[in-house]
Amino acid sequence: MAETKTGTLTFHPESIEKANKPGEETSVTIHRIIESAYTRSVAGGGPDLDFRLRDIIYRDLFDSRPKVVISALSALGKIRDNHSVEYISRLFTHEDEEVKDAAVKAAGDIGDPGFYKPLLGLFKTVRNENILLRVMTSLSKTAPSEPEVKQLIREHAVSSLVPKRIRATAFRLLLEMGGTPVIKDSLPIDDDELMEAAFIAAENTKELTASLIRRSTPLFSRLSQANRTALVRLASSFTFSDSLHIIFRAIEDTTPEVRMAAYRAIGNDHEQVSGFPAIVQFLADRTENLPDLEFAVHSAITRMEEQLSDGYRLDVQSLKKEIILRIEKLFTQIISTDRRVSGDYHELGWMITRSCEYFEYYGDEEFRSSLLNYFKRSGNYTELDLLRALKNSAVKIEVRHFDGFKALIELIKNPDHQGMALVRRELSLVRTGKRRIMYQLIRNIRMTRLFQFPEAKTLFSTIFEWSKEKKLYRLAEAALYALENVDKNEATLACSVCMTPPVFSKILAIASMRLIKGLDWDTLKPYVVKLIGWADDPYILLNVIDALSGMDVPPGSEVVGVLLPHLRTGTDREIVSGVTGFLGEKADFSIFGPLKKIFYGSEEWKQALILQVFEKMIEEKRVSNREGLSEFLYGLLRDKNRTHHGKAAILLYKMEDDYALNIFKGLIETGTYEEKANLVRGLRGVVNSRLAPLLVSLIHDSNTVLQEAVRETVLNITEEATINKILTDIGLKTTAGARTEEMGDEDSGTEIEIDFQKERKAYTFEKEHIQELAVFFTDIKGYTRKAQILTSIELTSLIQDYERILIPVVTRHRGSLIKKMGDGHLFVFQSPLDAALAGIRLQKALRRFNNYREDRFRISIRVGIHWGEVVKKDGDVFGNNVNIASRLETAASPGSVLISSDLNEKVKEHIHSREIGLIKVKGIEDPIRMYEPYEIKLEEMPEGMDPALGGRNALSSPLMRKIVRNGHAGSNEEPLTTTRKSAGSLEQQSSHQLTSSNEIESSHELLNYFKETIHTLTRLYKNVEAGEKELTEIKTELLKRWKWIKDKTIVTGRL
Repeated sequence: MAETKTGTLTFHPESIEKANKPGEETSVTIHRIIESAYTRSVAGGGPDLDFRLRDIIYRDLFDSRPKVVISALSALGKIRDNHSVEYISRLFTHEDEEVKDAAVKAAGDIGDPGFYKPLLGLFKTVRNENILLRVMTSLSKTAPSEPEVKQLIREHAVSSLVPKRIRATAFRLLLEMGGTPVIKDSLPIDDDELMEAAFIAAENTKELTASLIRRSTPLFSRLSQANRTALVRLASSFTFSDSLHIIFRAIEDTTPEVRMAAYRAIGNDHEQVSGFPAIVQFLADRTENLPDLEFAVHSAITRMEEQLSDGYRLDVQSLKKEIILRIEKLFTQIISTDRRVSGDYHELGWMITRSCEYFEYYGDEEFRSSLLNYFKRSGNYTELDLLRALKNSAVKIEVRHFDGFKALIELIKNPDHQGMALVRRELSLVRTGKRRIMYQLIRNIRMTRLFQFPEAKTLFSTIFEWSKEKKLYRLAEAALYALENVDKNEATLACSVCMTPPVFSKILAIASMRLIKGLDWDTLKPYVVKLIGWADDPYILLNVIDALSGMDVPPGSEVVGVLLPHLRTGTDREIVSGVTGFLGEKADFSIFGPLKKIFYGSEEWKQALILQVFEKMIEEKRVSNREGLSEFLYGLLRDKNRTHHGKAAILLYKMEDDYALNIFKGLIETGTYEEKANLVRGLRGVVNSRLAPLLVSLIHDSNTVLQEAVRETVLNITEEATINKILTDIGLKTTAGARTEEMGDEDSGTEIEIDFQKERKAYTFEKEHIQELAVFFTDIKGYTRKAQILTSIELTSLIQDYERILIPVVTRHRGSLIKKMGDGHLFVFQSPLDAALAGIRLQKALRRFNNYREDRFRISIRVGIHWGEVVKKDGDVFGNNVNIASRLETAASPGSVLISSDLNEKVKEHIHSREIGLIKVKGIEDPIRMYEPYEIKLEEMPEGMDPALGGRNALSSPLMRKIVRNGHAGSNEEPLTTTRKSAGSLEQQSSHQLTSSNEIESSHELLNYFKETIHTLTRLYKNVEAGEKELTEIKTELLKRWKWIKDKTIVTGRL
């Protein structure tokens, strides 16, 4: 029998099955506790892992349950335990492929040279492609200097016989091991996969990045689009001599995606500041035809401004002078006109002036030629052709030009209109291209914020007033931003005009709110109050709340007072969430009374948000009426509706209520697993030694959902005494004085002392920002094309219709909007099942939405969802798991949902899904396996799991039971009276209830038909409850199925 000694304790791996083993989930929880505590202890300079704790993990390496073994391997890899080489190496031959893979990964994470020979032996014999990739990676970490390892990896990198995935990984590893010399020897510029691997390898190595940029720059045009984009990202720090050159090459690229990558790279790194003058000069005399790309330039300029230190601006006099002269020249071109007909006091004059003005901005020579030929009745153009061309030109048009668009439609529809000869003459004389001039003018005005331009105050004020009068609001917005940079008082006055209800421009109202932080708040406060009270547009209101949330000054009771009606009557969850978030951050406790009144008259989802306001006030010690709040919370606990019992108990505990602990115990004893899990999660960050025994009792529960909640909470404990108590209570003696005789060795006097102060410091960031979430990306197929063929009004209306479907479906499934990205959205969900259900139901809702609409007014989206740890900070989410979800969305077919294997594993019991294949994600070593969920398993949905039904199973509803019991209400047909419960009796009595027919030959077939009927009705009912279908569809389905049975089968007796 093999044995080893750790400390002075002899460990026999073969005998561990004889020991009393904790449950599978409990073992995983213990691993996470040890791993978290000691990883951070060692990182902070604390002691190494004590042998008694190490042996607990060693014991689980040889457990019969693969999940426990994989968890133990993960823990050893993360604590880099180099005492475990022998045990982990033995698992390289494990029969379970996942265990084998986890063992190889742990070896690479530990990086001990002792793994070299076992890994090399496995490398030569393994046939599984995924494990082969893992072995190569681990070898490169454990023995990077061994000639045989380098030779094996080089052979796989250059061989054309191995699969591309293995070859690309080998090349990446070769670069990481060999660095710059490998690039000098052989850069596979024409092999997209190998170049992609090279870019991945260079991301974390400055020397490799510099070499790769140097070699790739002359070959930029030969790279694939994806690799040109990757090269731009590498060059974004501007720390290398060729970086700026690559950015400039990318801006001049013919591919919009590459240009977009270049604009997104600008302003993301403080190292770029020295290159800002060159960037400004390069951008100043250019413009983009595509509005989305031009707006990306504006965002880049904003980021550049943020990178400049407070009060610091670029000081390049020649460049400043050049920009001002260009602005004056472009503005002169914008205000000039060559039109002979300028009056609009009669109908023809109005049509000519408006249509010519539209042509000045959005027309081109091809469109003009087609239109004039059509008016002269020559050429092959139809009315439909011209209307389509007109709509294609109307992408993000200014408010001023709506009339010109309408005038041209009228002229195209009535080519025999009186005075058409004058119309043709004026249109033939129009100079086109003013939109490009306006875009370039806006770009240059925005760049003035990078400089000090006090002498340009009059110019900016003139541009603002003229463009405001002419309803060119995007130009006015740029001038307003520039004005704020040179004269705060003038900008304050302009913003007050833009925010006065009724607002004449949403663009300017929102721009004014974004500038308000740097202006005179006391002057603008009355206008903000009026704007909030007047605004019924969600976009305006959300921007107002965002702006107020970012201010340092208290908003005052007036602002809070006008926000409360939006909370009381609001039905838009995003707005209500924004209001409650603002109140929680900024309001004082004087709003307790009004909030309590609103609470009692609100739906449950709104009540939950109000409780979050109280929670924020409790945490920040802003509660001035403890008795009143305590009385309110105890009132919730007395309510028969248990929805808010857990949150009320948590708030009482955070208020240090003496009786709160007893309430917890009662809720734990009587609650469902979901309620217990939510209660435990709510305790994150506030658990002390009083609650430790309660958590310890839950650690030994076998429920997966509850265990995940316990792990999250235990790993966020900050008190050293509490951590010690939990570890002691579960058998891990870590406090001073826990001697080895307790482990069976009387000779050792070893004590374990952990510096939990250092652990807490190391864990602070994770505690505050790292969460396990479902990341949910959406994107509209063909949005750019729709933007070209639809008018601005039609496009806006279509997107609003789409979001009226999207947002309710997501919020009904407890999802949260993180941000909008053009036509895409990013949401997060606390529950993987909620995210999967939302994705399936969203696609179904959009299919119904598209059924009776023209092709151009249909919306088809792609959805990608992944489950994993992300960094959630400042209202955004980051990390590789976000990239995986985004990549899944890109890979999805229009109208479908793709989920990762991690998420599928958590929801597969409740949904039907099909495996799609593997996908490679940059920055992720192994490919991601994809699944497509397409249906919900209603019969297997436990009570309380489906948020769209308020936590009910579809068949538990009285309405569904009534439908199944009575059939189609009001029908003259004989009712269908079968339920899931009676299915067994049908099978037993089928011999005397049925006679044979051509369609159903046996009672078993009829029974299956009834089961399928119940499944269909259940699905339909769930859609009714979720608001996705009408009740009449259930009735129609019942009639159809009953008629089929009557027509095809002779039924005797009672069914």
